[in-house]
Amino acid sequence: MPRKSLVEQLVRTQPEEIKTESHGSESILVLYRFNENPSHRFYKTLDRLKLYLVFNRLQNGVLEAESLVVAYTLTRLIMRYGGESKVYKAQILKFLD
Repeated sequence: MPRKSLVEQLVRTQPEEIKTESHGSESILVLYRFNENPSHRFYKTLDRLKLYLVFNRLQNGVLEAESLVVAYTLTRLIMRYGGESKVYKAQILKFLD
């Protein structure tokens, strides 16, 4: 039996109880850090996950997820490579229209 890729494992094991979508001007932010530079495999896996999940890499250490389940999956990936993460729910504020 062929070995499943890390991306397949992460996508297939998403919990049902947190499958809620973000609506309106709310955003889910995943802030992460590594004590040392992460493996280049982390970034390759992150890029491959974009085929299955909707999220944006805003800058190093900041990911914006479309839903809580996507944020959960991203935190699992970060933990897998030895990083730490925190998940925040943020509301986008418009000061200038």
